[in-house]
Amino acid sequence: MAIFEELKKTIDPAIIHLIDKELSPDGRVQKLLGGKVLKFAFDYQPIMDSIDPQIKENRNRALHILNAVSERSPYLTYQVLGGNFKTDRHEGIELHRELSITTLDRLLEKEPLPPLSDCARYITEAMRGAAFLVKHNLRLTDLAPHNIAINQELNTGQLFDYDSLFTDDFVMEGYMTHPGFCPPERIPEKDTEAMNYTDQFEVFLSMMGPMPPQIEGIITEAEMVYEFGATLTKVFQVYTEPVPEIVEKMSSPDPTKRPKLIEVIDTLT
Repeated sequence: MAIFEELKKTIDPAIIHLIDKELSPDGRVQKLLGGKVLKFAFDYQPIMDSIDPQIKENRNRALHILNAVSERSPYLTYQVLGGNFKTDRHEGIELHRELSITTLDRLLEKEPLPPLSDCARYITEAMRGAAFLVKHNLRLTDLAPHNIAINQELNTGQLFDYDSLFTDDFVMEGYMTHPGFCPPERIPEKDTEAMNYTDQFEVFLSMMGPMPPQIEGIITEAEMVYEFGATLTKVFQVYTEPVPEIVEKMSSPDPTKRPKLIEVIDTLT
């Protein structure tokens, strides 16, 4: 029951007593609460073994910072309701809420396609969520289309805010993202193998193998801008429309030539 005592420190006690305290054998319980499904899960999945404890520890620190901010952004999902955020895989426990969302990648697979203006708006709104994180000294990686959510109740673009969230002073040895979205400044020069595989973070997790060579450093706003630029480029390609100049600047191989998030938001709205 020590875990529940930890939970009481981070989430509303009124919620605690409504949570089923009997854990299923696989460590997961779903409980209906006010018409919403809350997922109550031990953070013990084997895949977590391959993640550096320092990465997980900083991600948990970033979550604490985000949850402590009284202001709330409508462009973040706030999926994690609470938890003791322990880094030990057998003790950590988190409370997630189920979201009424779809994701941008799935939206782009629909027939007929939604209007291009809607997709561009969803990405711009997700960028507003990213700008909110930057304002509070937080950074987010893995900004590919599958991590841009569309809240179906609000018809608003949002960012998932819990998986690859870090503080702005955390030095990353690698970079968490998906194929085609890794900022070029993270890839060692002329390392063709790294260029092919560095951005396939999930592949390396599933293989339980070491990450390929990458240039370490803090996560920068310029890197986030690059990922959004790659996402916007993908969207315009799906619609066979010319890529706007501002998007080309976002995807510049030179991070010093990329615009700030707020500049992109102002240009696209």
